[in-house]
Amino acid sequence: MKAFLFSAMAVLFAIGFMSCSKSDDIVPTVPTVTTSLVAVAINTADLSGEISNGSAVIDTRGFCWSTSENPTPNDGHAIVSGTTGTMTTKLTGLTANTVYYARAYAISNASVTYGKTVKFWTYAVVDNNNNGYHTVKVGSQTWLVENLKATNYLNGDPVNKVVADNRWLTLTTGAYCDYNNSSDTAKVYGHLYNWYAAVDSRKFIKGFHTASQAEWTQMYKYLGQLYSLTLPYLAGPHMMDKYGWSNPKPTGTIDNETGFSALPGGGFSPDDKGNLTFMCLHEDFTSWAADNLGASSVMVDIDQKNCFFEPIYVIAKYCGFGVRLVAD
Repeated sequence: MKAFLFSAMAVLFAIGFMSCSKSDDIVPTVPTVTTSLVAVAINTADLSGEISNGSAVIDTRGFCWSTSENPTPNDGHAIVSGTTGTMTTKLTGLTANTVYYARAYAISNASVTYGKTVKFWTYAVVDNNNNGYHTVKVGSQTWLVENLKATNYLNGDPVNKVVADNRWLTLTTGAYCDYNNSSDTAKVYGHLYNWYAAVDSRKFIKGFHTASQAEWTQMYKYLGQLYSLTLPYLAGPHMMDKYGWSNPKPTGTIDNETGFSALPGGGFSPDDKGNLTFMCLHEDFTSWAADNLGASSVMVDIDQKNCFFEPIYVIAKYCGFGVRLVAD
């Protein structure tokens, strides 16, 4: 009888020991972490993230950011209360016109799990409609990187939106339209403005103006020297964004080394019969120059046929083209 009880107790002890050992050997699974960029401004950025799944106990969660890739909590960081679920934060005190990297993280058992890294570029300036713009230095000049998207002047007055038809032929005040009347196209390529809007004294962004032909030519000559080009118009590929162009045929490679990021937004100008029509989306970058040549002015062009940069085209002021601003 004693032997039986002893054997039974030994079995129970062994089962209990085995059970404890299996439980102790279970390794907690790490959580799933996601990162999303919500909004960017001049000195701020809004981020969201989510911590889910996993059996590990979350000690700390939050976001980290840096001007270098793969930021860690040792860089800029914001701790968010809670352990799992959705979380948000606003990064403040960021430097304008600067590229940052950010990601969400969760710390558990002294181990850090990261979400995907998001890259963003803070704006340099905004217009009266809260559209953000970046800037780039080309020689001694500072240019906006994007075409103008404003629909109000600096003082708040609206730019007149006029249906894109032959009514534009008789306009002598500022107006704008969107290519194919598509607001989605304007979000990428900017609006198309007549010359009167481009040079209006009310301006669009403080400290910036529509460049004159002389200012465009200054960049033209600078790029010719920079790239040792006998013909400076061959600098076009170094000014072109890689996005949006339809079968471009450059002399050289489109590399956007200048950071100017010219996009092919096309224009609104006369066809062979003299009727105003939209033309050259995905084929031509266009921008007004500020020069007043009577009924005409100068349009700057980079086209996809040969990717030449040509700040020379004299054209009627009633046409609609992009507007690229340069610093005062």
